[in-house]
Amino acid sequence: MTIKPQGRVVGGTCQNSKLTNKLDESVYAYAKGVYWLELLKIKMVPKKWNKPTRNGTKVKFIYPQSQEEFDKSYEDLKKYAAEIDEQYGLGIVLVDGPAQKDGEPTC
Repeated sequence: MTIKPQGRVVGGTCQNSKLTNKLDESVYAYAKGVYWLELLKIKMVPKKWNKPTRNGTKVKFIYPQSQEEFDKSYEDLKKYAAEIDEQYGLGIVLVDGPAQKDGEPTC
């Protein structure tokens, strides 16, 4: 008799210890965008960003159950990148296409 597991993980919380409240606002905003993109690359969709603390920023995420959930988060990231670029003049350019190099965020 073979027992097959029932259920699946649909999300969770991770913490990025580098996104602290000690960072300059523009540096934090840029790093948040980079981390968001890294999460999407490993198919994790951020749903809620907690306020940064000295220990980092906690992010609640889901594993998307549809392409629409993934696409919406990517569109939200593009809007966020445009907003922080306008606010801080960071020169951010987010383009569609393959990653320049592989990497996974540390949760």
